[in-house]
Amino acid sequence: MIDSHVHLRDGLLAEKETIFHALSLACPAGFRGFFDMPNTNPPLTSPEAVLDRFALAERSIKDAGVSAFYAAYGGLTSDSSQIEKMVSFYNEHFPKIVGFKMFAGHSTGNMGIVEKEEQRNVYSALARLGYEGLIAIHCEKESLMDNSIFNIEDPITHSLARPVTAETESIKDQIDLIQSEGFKGHIHICHISTKEGIRLVAEAKKRGLNISCGATAHHALLNTEAYKQSGIFVKMNPPLREKEDQRAVFKALISGDVDWIESDHAPHTIEDKKKGASGIPGFAGSLILLKELRKAGCPESRLEELCGKAVNKIFKLNLPYKVPSNAEIEASLPSLRNGYPFDAFEFV
Repeated sequence: MIDSHVHLRDGLLAEKETIFHALSLACPAGFRGFFDMPNTNPPLTSPEAVLDRFALAERSIKDAGVSAFYAAYGGLTSDSSQIEKMVSFYNEHFPKIVGFKMFAGHSTGNMGIVEKEEQRNVYSALARLGYEGLIAIHCEKESLMDNSIFNIEDPITHSLARPVTAETESIKDQIDLIQSEGFKGHIHICHISTKEGIRLVAEAKKRGLNISCGATAHHALLNTEAYKQSGIFVKMNPPLREKEDQRAVFKALISGDVDWIESDHAPHTIEDKKKGASGIPGFAGSLILLKELRKAGCPESRLEELCGKAVNKIFKLNLPYKVPSNAEIEASLPSLRNGYPFDAFEFV
């Protein structure tokens, strides 16, 4: 499988996760490609930081004794000179730097470019520089979120603080901006979580825009009912939704309206989760999702798309991948679950 959305931490966050630890567990479970997000500490917003990350990944893969493809997204800011440096670096180092990431709303790492005009400047700069690669976007509109609603003693309030409209209005913004600024690259909506968001992306595709979306196991299999069982441990961004949205995500994986599975693998320590950190381990969830999709009648040809074929097509890569069988999944789950301090999917 190719996982286009992971957070492998290291650096000052190594107590949460490392490239070595993640690949040691995930590669034997069938994962072969890992695209790492830039909201690390330090963040991957300069060529120097990304080069250090490449060197760390190379050492980690060797030490883990696994065969894997590791790539990183470069983090974007609203500074045009920073964008210019990163585009030049991308042109020299693709596919080790596989694309860029923009946080259209604040999430873990505080890398948000939250104002629409700042986002416009990003697309305008990328268009001016002739960048035609992929930009992955965390779509949550900051002005429509109200974190004051969140009460750590009542975790479902996290879903109220970051409502459906925050995602859908942010997706509308991105679609509007790529057209107005003449951006010729590809935009990918990460971890889509709403029925309306899926519809907006599908309509944009029909109009010929270069757009895709990915979905996680937690948004396809879990909904707000999970707070009753797992409490603060199922807090993530975007948050869990109601059943209607969760079911829409699951169905869209089968229909093709969602392009691929991405884990958004984002471990934390138990202590940090108890304090309200957003993010969960995701490798086991992706495998459980495959089983549930098969159970629902999803054709193997569609699973091929979800597990690697679509990623290769859109990123213009030719990475090896394999869809694990149910027997292989069952054999892999115990070590994946034992490798992390909690499992958000234990009730699935």
